[in-house]
Order: sequence, then C-alpha cells, then structure tokens
Amino acid sequence: MKVALSIRVLVGFLLAVVLISLLGVYLRKRALEFQQYREQVAHSRIEVDALQSYLSAVEDAETSQRGFLLTENEKYLAPYDAAKTGITYRVNQLVDLGKDDAENVKATEQLKALTAAKFTELALTIQKRRESGLAAALAVVNTDEGNDEMAAIRKIVAEIDQRVRRRQALSEDNYNASVYRTELSFTAALVVQMILLLILSFTCRVI
Repeated sequence: MKVALSIRVLVGFLLAVVLISLLGVYLRKRALEFQQYREQVAHSRIEVDALQSYLSAVEDAETSQRGFLLTENEKYLAPYDAAKTGITYRVNQLVDLGKDDAENVKATEQLKALTAAKFTELALTIQKRRESGLAAALAVVNTDEGNDEMAAIRKIVAEIDQRVRRRQALSEDNYNASVYRTELSFTAALVVQMILLLILSFTCRVI
C-alpha cells in the first residue's frame, strides 16, 4: 500500500515538474512578446522625435538664411551652420530608423535628395549675398525652388509621421494587451504552483 502511494507521489511530482516546465516555457513566450512590443513602442517614439528634430533643423537653417540675407550679419548664420553640420547625421538616422518599412525607405531616400538640394540652395543664396549683394541673392530666392523643396520636405515628413504614429498606436495597443496577458499568466502560474504544492503536501501526509 505504501509502495503504491509512493509511486503515486512520484508520478504526481513528475507531473508537477512537467506542468511547471510548460508554464515556464509559456511565461517565457509571454515575456518575449512583452519585450518585443515594448521595443516597437520605443522605436516609434524615437522615430517621431527624429523626424521633428530633422524638420526643426531644416527650418532653423532656412530662418537663419533669411536673417542673413536681410542683414548680412554673420551672427544670423549660427543656426544655419549648426544645422548644416548635423543634417547628414539626422538624415542617415531617419534612413536607418525607417529601413524596415518599404514605404518609409522610399520616402527617406526622397527626403535625402531634397535635403541635399535645399542646403545647396541655401548655400548658394548665402554666397550670392556675400559676393554680389542682396539683389543677386533674392534672384535665386525668387525662383521659388527653395520654397518648393521646403514644401516637399514638409509633405514627406508629415506622411512618414502619420505612418509612424499609426504603427505606434498599434504597438501601444499590443503592448497594453501583452502587459495584461503577462500579468494574468504569472498569476495563473502562481495559483497552479500553489495547488500542486498543496496536493503533494497532502499526499505526503497520507503516506
């Protein structure tokens, strides 16, 4: 009789180990899912911030150029110089952040070309102002190429921003759902372990 009980205890113990192992695998899956959605949310936020930082830099450069054209005061070029120094990094960052989205890959390549054209136009007007005066610089400005490039840049940035924010909203929904499932899974695992321990404890007492 005691041998039969011992066997039942052993079988019960092995079943408990198997169940706990399965719960461990399941909880690991939930944890990896949780981490994945958390990283997606963080990535989207970084991408949104990078877009706004890039656009602010280009706008600052344009505002700086206008101030210099009107006054010929070199101090107005400080924001332009700062933007010019960091613009390659900002564009490359956008390209890298959007590399997993086919639409964004195409959009960021267009943005890269437009950025180069825009800063070429800014540099040309500044050069004209220094060498030939305001009228020569305004002749370049009045072609409206710079305005068209800026409008195109804003349009592409807005389109990328909308796609990223939609993806961010979806990732946040998945993240919140994952948090709930993870909390529920850990609670269920704890309850199951407690029940198994009680059953084993009761069986051992019977022996």
